[in-house]
Amino acid sequence: MIYINLIKIFRFTTIILLKYIERIHHTKLLKEFLEENTNRLKLVFLPPYSPNLNLIEPLWKWLKEKVVYNFFIHL
Repeated sequence: MIYINLIKIFRFTTIILLKYIERIHHTKLLKEFLEENTNRLKLVFLPPYSPNLNLIEPLWKWLKEKVVYNFFIHL
């Protein structure tokens, strides 16, 4: 689980993760893990569609416009 690795790597600081609201982030296993590590790990959920809050979105937009749309496979 990525959260366990983050806690091990950044063991002397609080970790704040920005996440989209996805079903997997609400599982019982994750909730239990977060309850055990509330002093170290904080999840902040973004609204379902929020490209202005997610810094990687402009890159995905550029890739779609410049790379994906201009790619053709000849079989």
